[in-house]
Amino acid sequence: NGMIQSRSELIRSVMSRDQEYKKMDVRKMDVRLFGNTAVVNLEADVSLIMTGKPLDLDMDILLVWIKRKGSWRLVARQSVKNS
Repeated sequence: NGMIQSRSELIRSVMSRDQEYKKMDVRKMDVRLFGNTAVVNLEADVSLIMTGKPLDLDMDILLVWIKRKGSWRLVARQSVKNS
C-alpha cells in the first residue's frame, strides 16, 4: 500500500496491535555480508492482522543490519507484496 513507517511508528503499531504478525513462513533467504553490514533478502508467506483485518501475503522482504559494539541492529527494511 506504499505505507512508510519510522522505527517508532512500527513499534507503536505492533504494541497497539494495529499491526499484529501471526506467522511468517520463509521460503527463501539470501544473506550477504559486507564487513559490519548484512543485507538479507527473504521470500515469505506472511499472515497478519492490519487494523483488524486479516491479511495473507506473499512478500519479498529486504533487511539491512549493521553490527555495532558486538550486536546486530536492524537499520532498514522494505517489503513488497507479490501479485
